[in-house]
Amino acid sequence: MSDLQEVPVRDIAVLKKATSLDLSNNRLTSLGKNFISLTQIIKLDLSKNLLQELPEDFGDMSQLKHLDLYSNQLKHLPLSFYKLKSLRWLDLKNNPLVPAVAKVAGPCLDSTQCVQCAKDVVIFFTQMKGQIEEESARREEQRQVDLEAEALHQKQQQKKKDRKKALKAKKNKAKTDKVPESAEFIQDVYPEYPKIDTAPVNSAKKAKTSSAKSKSCSSFMKLCLTLFVLLGISSLVYSTIKTDNAILFKQTAIEFWTQSVEKVPENYRPWAIKLGDSISKLHAITDKGVENILKYADELKQNESVNNYLNLAADIWKIFISEKFTEIFTCLTVTVSLDSRPLPSWYDEAKIGIFMHWGVYSVPSFGSEWFWANWDGNVTNYVKYMNKNYPPGFKYQDFGSQFTAEFFEPKRWADLFKKSGAKYVVLTSKHHEGFTLFPSKYTFGWNSVDIGPHRDLVGDLAHAIRSNTDLKFGVYYSLYEWFNPLYLSDQAANFTKHQFSKHKMLPEMLDLVKRYKPEIWWSDGDWEATDEYFQSKEFLTWLYNESPVRNSVVANDRWGMDIPCHHGGYYTCTDRYNPGVLQEHKWENAMTVDKKSWGFRRNAPLSDYLTIEQLITTLAMTISCGGNLLMNIGPTKDGTIAPIFEERLLQMGEWLEFNDEAVYGSRPWIHQNETAVRVWYTFNNDAVYAICLDWPEHGILSLQKARDLFIDGQTAVTMLSAEKLQWSLTEDNKKVNIVFPDKAHVRVQWAWVLKIYH
Repeated sequence: MSDLQEVPVRDIAVLKKATSLDLSNNRLTSLGKNFISLTQIIKLDLSKNLLQELPEDFGDMSQLKHLDLYSNQLKHLPLSFYKLKSLRWLDLKNNPLVPAVAKVAGPCLDSTQCVQCAKDVVIFFTQMKGQIEEESARREEQRQVDLEAEALHQKQQQKKKDRKKALKAKKNKAKTDKVPESAEFIQDVYPEYPKIDTAPVNSAKKAKTSSAKSKSCSSFMKLCLTLFVLLGISSLVYSTIKTDNAILFKQTAIEFWTQSVEKVPENYRPWAIKLGDSISKLHAITDKGVENILKYADELKQNESVNNYLNLAADIWKIFISEKFTEIFTCLTVTVSLDSRPLPSWYDEAKIGIFMHWGVYSVPSFGSEWFWANWDGNVTNYVKYMNKNYPPGFKYQDFGSQFTAEFFEPKRWADLFKKSGAKYVVLTSKHHEGFTLFPSKYTFGWNSVDIGPHRDLVGDLAHAIRSNTDLKFGVYYSLYEWFNPLYLSDQAANFTKHQFSKHKMLPEMLDLVKRYKPEIWWSDGDWEATDEYFQSKEFLTWLYNESPVRNSVVANDRWGMDIPCHHGGYYTCTDRYNPGVLQEHKWENAMTVDKKSWGFRRNAPLSDYLTIEQLITTLAMTISCGGNLLMNIGPTKDGTIAPIFEERLLQMGEWLEFNDEAVYGSRPWIHQNETAVRVWYTFNNDAVYAICLDWPEHGILSLQKARDLFIDGQTAVTMLSAEKLQWSLTEDNKKVNIVFPDKAHVRVQWAWVLKIYH
């Protein structure tokens, strides 16, 4: 054996015309640069060396017929082996080959089978090359699709911004009538607020303008806030001017307030009285307001014209006894009720629900549920798919008759959802394509009763859920529709017209609630227009106060531009929203089992689906930070749930069966998670639950955040799927070590939950 570790370059130059080369019994760890230039080699002996890998382009030695790699350190063979078409003899014995190669090269481990080994290995790498090229082409195609989809998304986002800008410009440009001189004080103090029209409304003018609001709800809110602040400055005026007139001003203001309250509708009067009491005690206003008011107070003090304040008070309170007062107060009350209405307790206790995106897009089941928009937007992958598989002139509407749902068994679905451990179900009653899964008279010819299944899919599933389970049933509803002519007309008019929202959307929503009584209303498709256009406040006021589900229904936050994550029963903010930290407001993580689509995709590879470990991780993170998990699956066009989705749901149910007390009805603990290990906490019934996402090394889990629970020595720890565990504090008293049981005796396969209690 020599000490040669690499073939010298000078030797390679000499050997270029050689057809046989014996380098056995050396200490070669590498063949070195330029070795593959020996393209005339037919027989090569590299046995009994220390080679850990061969050059990536080793296959360029295409004349090789006999190759001896016996007793090296090879784990892999280069992909270029597919080029060795002339190879007739190969020995790979005594190499630590990875399982995939070792399986194929089985004959190579027997020196008597080296001929078969050579044949099998070359075939294997030829097939692998084809697979890699296909995968590379698929990835490149997907990359192009993603780029085009991102470009389309950016274009849509820009359209939203432009529309928002246009709406703002239009509001700023709006003209108003001349206001009384004394009321101009409001604009001076708060110039950003709209001008105030205090002129009396005669019957002729009232008749002329009765069909439209003269001011937006948001403008009235700003106006009212201004008036309330001005009422509160009476004490400031008193302390600044110190005259009897200031006291008179306060008395006058209170008198006007009393008169105003008498004009309030009876159902709002208690709230008005309470508001008046609190406003009369108001002392704190904005710094800018204080500065301006003090300036006016100094001027009045110098000019001894405190009576101007009395005139101002009179003008202000005339507004409250005008015909606009009811509208002003109604608007304010609605806004307060939407944000302050308590969320029904069942929702927070439920923790986990199932979302289903099902519609005409389930027919092509390609790309995503945005199929129609992407095809219409000329996204390459969608256009190629349609050109390849459908005749010229085929329209998206033609998919409607192919949405058959012939295998739809609502009871079977309900049983599966029950086994999954979910506590509520949300079905898409109408997505952005406008197709409804119920017999809507406002969507004639484009619903599941008129075409396709000829069934009331929403009604059938709602009945099955309520008849066979204790789950809550809810609906998803898209406020807008991509290609509805009424919506497009309103859009072209910058949403100053309300043909779609008034004559199509709102009545359809009311009908949906009355007919199916959903206890979850999941609104979407709100980003192009304001909540005023979508009449969101009007609908929610009815939903919360008059609808048949007013006491139990919950609604999300997607009700118009700038509303998500700011107003709503619970916040969804964005798709797959998972902040990872505790939130003040109740929220929901609406996410997908298929990483890339909400609807079913026939072209989705297995790697695009979340594993059960990933789903449980998402659940743990979500509930630890105060959220609910809404897990989406996409049914097929024929009404079945794909096995991959069914498996994930049943796995989740299996895990929840053992660990339910850490989930249902739980609350966030003072700490949400550990930082050194993947552990998330919840709190329920005086116990802390630690959801451990990984089995600890050596079977001992060290926790820092939970250490204080063990100080008194009276704490017990139980694994929910196993037994009581032993624990001890570390020597420095900074952590607690918990000893896990033998894993073979634990019934849960993923994420183990510890119950920590006294």
